[in-house]
Amino acid sequence: MSYNYKINKISFRNGSELIPKCLTVIVGPNNSGKSRILKDILELTTKQDPRNIILNNVEFTPPESIDELISSYNIKANIDQAGNYSLRPLSPTLSGSPAMGIYPNWEIAWSGYLRNYTEDIKKMFRTWFGNYFITFLNTEDRLRIFQNSTTSNMETEISICFKHFI
Repeated sequence: MSYNYKINKISFRNGSELIPKCLTVIVGPNNSGKSRILKDILELTTKQDPRNIILNNVEFTPPESIDELISSYNIKANIDQAGNYSLRPLSPTLSGSPAMGIYPNWEIAWSGYLRNYTEDIKKMFRTWFGNYFITFLNTEDRLRIFQNSTTSNMETEISICFKHFI
């Protein structure tokens, strides 16, 4: 079985809701809150205690099993020289790979968590696995990626970026 992370519904603090389709475009004048919405989505999908301002909730589809999640997204625990376990997803801004300490046999615990999926488990899921699914590149992040690149063909790099992220 294959798991595809999908945002099903975005709820705003004013009571309105957005059901995203294959491609959802947010448009508006300067200072209308477009970036704030994206930052709130990032917070609500990657943090246990998000600091969201405009959004109230982001509903996403959890995996049916931990095996489905691991095989679909190639999630592996890293073990350092001291024997400490961690997950190392890329950060949403592609600026690093934060290590999150985990425990041996974490897969067994998550099998039980996913069978008894509650709001608390959802919060924990966001913290453990949210960074595997969400990428948020603001202007500074995009410039940093291209400025630190070793290739000289900016057009090729932009093309690769669009193919990867869209």
